[in-house]
Amino acid sequence: MIIITENGISERGPVDLKDSHRSYYYEKYINQMLKANLLDGVDVRGYTTWSLMDNLEWATGFAERFGHFYVNRSDPKLPRVAKESVSFYSTIINCNGFPDPASGPHDCMKQEPEETVNDSSVNFLGLKLSAEEAETGLNATFALLIIAVTGAICMSIGCFLTKRRKKETKKVDNIELERKF
Repeated sequence: MIIITENGISERGPVDLKDSHRSYYYEKYINQMLKANLLDGVDVRGYTTWSLMDNLEWATGFAERFGHFYVNRSDPKLPRVAKESVSFYSTIINCNGFPDPASGPHDCMKQEPEETVNDSSVNFLGLKLSAEEAETGLNATFALLIIAVTGAICMSIGCFLTKRRKKETKKVDNIELERKF
C-alpha cells in the first residue's frame, strides 16, 4: 500500500499566478501514478499535493513557494489568490482522475460556483466573536502565556540562587567551627 503525501514543485522569484509548470508537473506525476496502479497493480491508496497555500518552508523561509494559492504577505489581511493550477487540480479531484477527452465534456468538469458567506464572526474559546475581538483575545492569551513563562523562569532562578546561598552558608559555618576547635 502506498500513500503519496506532500508532492509538488516549488517556484522562486517573482510571483507568477500562471503556474502552468505546476499543472504540467501534476498531470505527468499523477498520470504515472495511475499507470502504476492500473498497469502494474501498485496499490496506491492516496495522494496529496504540497501545498494548498504558499507557506513557511523551514530551510528557505517564504522564498520558496509550493502552494496552489499565493499568499500576499505584504498585505496585513494576508489575502489568498488562486493560481492557475487550482483549476487544473480541482478538475482532477472532481473527476477522480483524468476524464477521457474522446467521450466529450464530462459532468465532473462543470464547476458549480461556491456560495459566498459573509459571516465574519469566528469561534474563539467557545465564544462567537468578530475577527477583531478574537485577535485581541488571542493577543491577550499570548501575553498571559509570556508572563507565566517569565514567572516560571524567574522562580526557577530564585530557587537555584537560594539553594546556592544555603550551600555557601553551610561552608562558612563549617569553616567557623573548624577555627573554634
